[in-house]
Amino acid sequence: MVRLVVVLLFVCGVVVGCGAAEPEGPFPPRPAEIDVANVDPCVAMTPELRQQWGVEGDEPSTVTLADGPSRVCGWGNYETIDNYAVQTIQTPAAKIATASGAVITAVDGFGAVRMVERRGSSDLCELYLDIADAASVRVQVDDFGGARQSGRPSDAACDRAETLARAFLSTARED
Repeated sequence: MVRLVVVLLFVCGVVVGCGAAEPEGPFPPRPAEIDVANVDPCVAMTPELRQQWGVEGDEPSTVTLADGPSRVCGWGNYETIDNYAVQTIQTPAAKIATASGAVITAVDGFGAVRMVERRGSSDLCELYLDIADAASVRVQVDDFGGARQSGRPSDAACDRAETLARAFLSTARED
């Protein structure tokens, strides 16, 4: 009888262990999957953000990348020369997570990869959102002076990138 209980416990342990789902890649499970083919990247810039950041209009375009077509929407503030963009990419964020300088983070429950580049004239912050198995969304803020004047280089650009990413996710999940 003891032997039977031990065997059953072993079998149950193996079955439960084998059945436990391991997270794929470096990210937590997605709260939802977003189809990049059916979401407009221009939805990210809300009226409130337009007013707060001093941007007008949308600059939508389609470009061809090595992994396939990519839809982009961009905005600029011509006084501060800051640029904002949201872009669909046919590359999973997990692939980008292995790049030099990549930092794994999360935005509203979605895994993300943060990349920061300090250049001579600007601070560039990019967030690659893990929104689907075979695609991601890149949110980019290029700060040409506001962050350096505030004494918080990179942080200010990344704070705005996260805000723009949250606005995108909020609207894209409703569609």
